[in-house]
Amino acid sequence: MGKDIPHIDKLTPETGPKSGDNSVVITGSYFLDVTKVLFGDNRVDDFTSSSDGKRIDVHKVPKGAAAGQVDVVVWTDHASNAKPYTYE
Repeated sequence: MGKDIPHIDKLTPETGPKSGDNSVVITGSYFLDVTKVLFGDNRVDDFTSSSDGKRIDVHKVPKGAAAGQVDVVVWTDHASNAKPYTYE
């Protein structure tokens, strides 16, 4: 049957500056073998996944194009559900 699909439960915090560079913790499940994390169309360059697959530490959120809400998505072989993040 294939790998389990990643699932985001929560982003902490759910908002941040439009300039980015802040940290966000993503909690959920099946975060093993993460290939990318996206904030809208922007790829995160600096993140680490916990060994139990339940947490991703985003060390540097990418800069937002404008103030407003974007979807955060985690990728392994499959895309996770989307959770909203708001650039202020």
